[in-house]
Amino acid sequence: MGDTIVDKTEFTLTGHTVSAVPWHYIATLDLNAACLAGGGWVVVDLIAKGDDIGVGIENKAGNDFLTRQFVKPRRESERVSLRVAAFDQIGRFVVENGDLKNPASVELTALKVIPDDGSAQSSCPE
Repeated sequence: MGDTIVDKTEFTLTGHTVSAVPWHYIATLDLNAACLAGGGWVVVDLIAKGDDIGVGIENKAGNDFLTRQFVKPRRESERVSLRVAAFDQIGRFVVENGDLKNPASVELTALKVIPDDGSAQSSCPE
């Protein structure tokens, strides 16, 4: 497997993979939202480059996806909305290389957790 590099600035989280291994994780992020009541949405603005990517939310055990969508590479930003039935079941947010043997990268320009109940709380206390 290749190396995964995640660069984080104040406003952008960028993941690059130097591997062409299918389904290789490009970036992961702990959303710290398991204490939120009920379900809601994880909304991500991103730019996919190179190859198709998968964007999803793992279960707590990290062995399956609760939700996942696939995104084709584009030059402009795209919004992906991931439905979460119950925040207490979520694990990490994941971006992965697609099933083709070509390197992929992603630039995440925004990520927001939106509870169904309309509460302003979008993460758990540290």
